[in-house]
Amino acid sequence: MRYAPNRESISLTENRFIGLLILSTALIALSSTYIYSLNTSYECEGCNIILVSVEPWNAEHAGFNGYEKNITPNMDRLANRSLVFRNAYSTSGHTTVSTFSTFTSLYPPKHGVVPRNASQRGSNSNFTMLAEVLDKEGYSNIALTDGMNVRGELGFQRGFDKYNERGLTFSNGGKEELRLHKGNITSSEPLDIENLFESKDKTFLYYQSFAPHSPYGEALHNKSLVRGENSAYSQYLESILERVQRVSPENRRSKKRQLMKEYHRKLNSNRSLRRGAIRTYDRIIRRQDRIVGEIVGGVQRAGEMDDTVIIIMSQHGEHLGEKGRWGHGGALEDVIQVPLMVYVPDKDSKAIDEYVSTVDLAPTVLDILKIENEAFENQTQGTSLMSNEGLEGRRYIYAGHGDKTLIDTREEMKYLRTDEDKEGLFNLSDGSNEGVRWRNEEVMSWMREEFRRFYAVISNRSLGYGSVYPYYAK
Repeated sequence: MRYAPNRESISLTENRFIGLLILSTALIALSSTYIYSLNTSYECEGCNIILVSVEPWNAEHAGFNGYEKNITPNMDRLANRSLVFRNAYSTSGHTTVSTFSTFTSLYPPKHGVVPRNASQRGSNSNFTMLAEVLDKEGYSNIALTDGMNVRGELGFQRGFDKYNERGLTFSNGGKEELRLHKGNITSSEPLDIENLFESKDKTFLYYQSFAPHSPYGEALHNKSLVRGENSAYSQYLESILERVQRVSPENRRSKKRQLMKEYHRKLNSNRSLRRGAIRTYDRIIRRQDRIVGEIVGGVQRAGEMDDTVIIIMSQHGEHLGEKGRWGHGGALEDVIQVPLMVYVPDKDSKAIDEYVSTVDLAPTVLDILKIENEAFENQTQGTSLMSNEGLEGRRYIYAGHGDKTLIDTREEMKYLRTDEDKEGLFNLSDGSNEGVRWRNEEVMSWMREEFRRFYAVISNRSLGYGSVYPYYAK
């Protein structure tokens, strides 16, 4: 069974779609995993999988998405051989929530996970995880994460043979080598990526990093990230973190929130600090690009590049001073729009403008690998991006925890509902990043009702993907 919707549930109201529906159904019956051109099959049965997730990552700060600064050269080279999704959206501005969506193909209202506590409502054990599916298929599953909001005890370790929470960094001095890292403690032995792929086992490698996390404290461990004019920012950042450390542990969280508000006000009022923050952020992304380069290089040295699928993404974006906003959370464009690329060996590269969601990632992986799993198929609310029906059949994309949004991909508009039940309707077609607010009450009323219906469907724990898809249909 393919990871795609049951088209019998679709009610098409325009006759011009019927011929296309018949044609696409016939083509799907004759082939599998065809996309973008009828002579290209995006399959890699039995291949290794590498999932790189760097958060928070502003989608505009990536060369393969058009960023003018050369901060992602290794990923850009891979992008030239990959599918790059230029309108990819996360399901949440919180890593815990969105990562659970990525691994289960479920929207937040259905999996019920809340920030920093994946077990609060017992949801962490109720649904099948991607790694569990791969484990049953004989994969060796290895996670190299920064822990924290994706630490194993929250349920993310399920299906993994090894779940490391020390992260990765480069050693200092002499020849820089990739090593496991936590805080100021770096392991004595370099991490041999090549060795992970030497065995005959199929491998799933999940690399995750919080290095670019506001307020970019990674810079304090790597002074090269704040050289030159960034030094003023480094000194200010260090003073903020020192003030947090002087507070008793029980009061530290509230004090940190207070200082972060001060930090954001300072960045907005001081051009030098603001410029230093953005340049430091870019240098952290550049460092992550080097780590990705080492990972890809290890795969190449192991001779596995022709048998490895590589996915690079983020679980959510980041405000970088746009309209005075910094950090993340909520459901605005800079937070929920994310970088996403998929490398499939020896397949065509292409930039894809259709709207997609990170809830589609797990079905896409299983479709590429030609893995069938009935429990996961019955669970998923996403669809494989390796099919024209998955890409072109979607009408709505949902994102949010607290603040919520529904994107109408046909009309390119977004309905936003805040935690305080305030509403907004925005035009996305001009790339204005919520710059144009629509005030048409008739459209607002219609989108409000569509949001209510869609939210009710994705929240229903007894319903699977087949019940969601009619609300995707154009």
